Amino acid sequence: MCIRDRYMIMARPLEMEESYIWEQKLHEVKTERAPDTFWETETAIAILKVGCALLKLSSGGDHRYRHFFVTTDGSRIAWYSSSKELEESSIAFRDVTEVRKGCRSSLFQEEIERFGKSEHLCFSLVYTKEGDTRTLDLVAKHEREIDLWLIGLKALHSDATGRAVSKMTLFSHSRVFNAAMREKKIEESTEFVRDGLRRTPNDVIAIFNAIDVSTVTMEILKTAFMKIQKLLVELESKFKNESRLRREARIVYGQSLQEFEEERTEGAPKGKLMEDERWHLVQLTKSARARQSILEEILIIGDAAPRN
Repeated sequence: MCIRDRYMIMARPLEMEESYIWEQKLHEVKTERAPDTFWETETAIAILKVGCALLKLSSGGDHRYRHFFVTTDGSRIAWYSSSKELEESSIAFRDVTEVRKGCRSSLFQEEIERFGKSEHLCFSLVYTKEGDTRTLDLVAKHEREIDLWLIGLKALHSDATGRAVSKMTLFSHSRVFNAAMREKKIEESTEFVRDGLRRTPNDVIAIFNAIDVSTVTMEILKTAFMKIQKLLVELESKFKNESRLRREARIVYGQSLQEFEEERTEGAPKGKLMEDERWHLVQLTKSARARQSILEEILIIGDAAPRN
């Protein structure tokens, strides 16, 4: 027996062992479990409860950034709207039938020329309301953002419908995950979740590239930025005013906080009005700050971008 043949016989058991280890790890990734048993889903959902700004498509063409978040109990996805109550601007996960990635809804298809180049950032929630099938169509600002949203939404949908889910299903949409799996780097395939929504320079450029430059100019963006700055100043003033009223109620008039709230609500459930006001202020502030952050990055990239 030659040296080469001896080497092949010795190497074969090692190759078999590596193959066995890989098959075991792959089996674990494909095994369905309760969604809350994955550390990745717990991390992603915690991030989604804080929320971020996503572009919400409208059938009338009035697409706007809204602050989207998952409610504290994890039962609904919601967004802030100054003209709607929370029940009207939220969707229960028990009513969701599918979480989709890409421009597959009819609304996306109508504007495929505008959003086609950003299809990897587009996703939809298919849900039922009053017997009708509807879609909530959203566009993320960068790839890490859509990855975390889809991981969290898939997990919450599975939990609400009482179904187990595999890590393979949770991450099947992620290009980062799929690239790591092709290289058999299972341990590294989900590590990006730990970084949360932290953006990279490439992510910021993706935000800029996603803008319809034929309709949006730098002047329009700068005007919007100035309006948001003004809004934040007004909101800060409202917060200070509320704090002043609270201090006056407790100190100047000797009222307890509960008595103060009862007086303001005029017969409404204790503290309800104040809590509703505070919730709206907080959500509006989050939305304004998110839009400010987006515009700041767009303006920086836009000013540095070459002009045609």
